[in-house]
Amino acid sequence: MNTNHKHIFTFKLTENQRSQWMTMFDEYNNAKFTQHPDWPLLSQPNRKVNYFMLYANDGKLLAVSTIVENRIVANILWGPLCDSSELFVDSVEIIRKYYKRKNRFAVLRVTHPSVISSVTESLEYALYKRARFKQYINDKNLFSIAVNLEKSKDEILTSFKNSNKRGVKKGIKEGFEVREINDTSEVKKFASIFDEMIDARGIENQFLDTANSFCEILNSFQEKKYGKILAIYNKDNIMMGGIVILFKDDFAYYDIGASSPEFRKKPIMHSLFYKAMLLCKERGHKWFDLGGYSLISKDGDQVTNINKFKEGFAGVPQIYPKRMYFILNPWINGLYSLVMKIKG
Repeated sequence: MNTNHKHIFTFKLTENQRSQWMTMFDEYNNAKFTQHPDWPLLSQPNRKVNYFMLYANDGKLLAVSTIVENRIVANILWGPLCDSSELFVDSVEIIRKYYKRKNRFAVLRVTHPSVISSVTESLEYALYKRARFKQYINDKNLFSIAVNLEKSKDEILTSFKNSNKRGVKKGIKEGFEVREINDTSEVKKFASIFDEMIDARGIENQFLDTANSFCEILNSFQEKKYGKILAIYNKDNIMMGGIVILFKDDFAYYDIGASSPEFRKKPIMHSLFYKAMLLCKERGHKWFDLGGYSLISKDGDQVTNINKFKEGFAGVPQIYPKRMYFILNPWINGLYSLVMKIKG
């Protein structure tokens, strides 16, 4: 580890720090959106976000990482963002020691942002020599599916599996229309649909106040142009669902979505995703990343249904290295693991 480097941790970036961070984020093609200085707090407002920045002696910014804190767990979903394996290893080690000294955190979780390769394998080995970590085969490991947009719109549709193709064509026949959300009243309708979906599925809401959070996301997109919110309407101009997409270089990323339980028998998301892909193609993006995909699911459950829906777009699997778990406090981690096991 280069002991001459300087680092900071902060829960609030100054304007200068944010500007430096954004310069680095914009320069790196492999950056993921949890490494964006604004997105983690916008998308997870019920969590604390700690910002890590590593500097050279001359003041050059070398590495950054957002660390989402959830009570006794510190989570680096993707990252840190830097230009070398050495800096990645150094940054993770600094962050690990920082949280270990706090003595109230059970575990630090880290996932490398690049798909599995010899580089990620060697990097994991280098990290393991610094500090032992655990890896598991479970549904917490990160995978996704990306659709290639370097085809005509007809070729994109033709490549879909039959069920998704039928869904898109049915939506066209029924007069579904996809539009960008640009005003507060429409984004609040989308927030209401999101809350209805969450209640119907009985899952935890990542937002404390969905309507307010969606308004903040819309304001951020309108100001900084790194994403869009799209909604789908039926022929009577009733909103049936929506999605949030993020833009970064060749990729467009699906991040948040919801469809109204009232229209659950309609092929809402088939048409919405297809139109979103065409929009991103027009913007010059080469890939549309469909987001989370679980390799571990049970027949008939919601995760399996979501998997099948995403598989229907005939994309390319994006397989990332297994999440690394650095145990910070064995006693607290033991209690945490027991509670999680009881919860199932």
